[in-house]
Amino acid sequence: MDAMKAKKAPSDKTITIKVRNPMLGDKDVACSNLSTIEQVKGIYLEQCDQAKVEEKGATAEKVRFFCLGKELKNDLFLYSYEMADKIVVQAMLRQ
Repeated sequence: MDAMKAKKAPSDKTITIKVRNPMLGDKDVACSNLSTIEQVKGIYLEQCDQAKVEEKGATAEKVRFFCLGKELKNDLFLYSYEMADKIVVQAMLRQ
C-alpha cells in the first residue's frame, strides 16, 4: 500500500469512471485522475437520485468501491490505481 501512496502524480486529465450499483443506479462519473476515491464517491452520490440515496442511507463513508478485485481506499487517488478512462467500478453499500 505504501508504494501506491508514493506514486508520483501525473499531469491532470479528465477521465470517466462507470460506477455500477443496482440499488442506486449506474452512473458515468467524469472526474480528474488527481481526485481521491472519496471525492469520486461524493460526485457519484450527487449524481444519483437523491430520494434513493436518502432511502438507502448512502453516504461516502458507507459506499465501498471495488475495481479489478481490489477495494479502493478513500485516501488514495485514481492515478494510484492507474485508472483508465471508461473503467468500471462496482459500488457496494455498507449496512
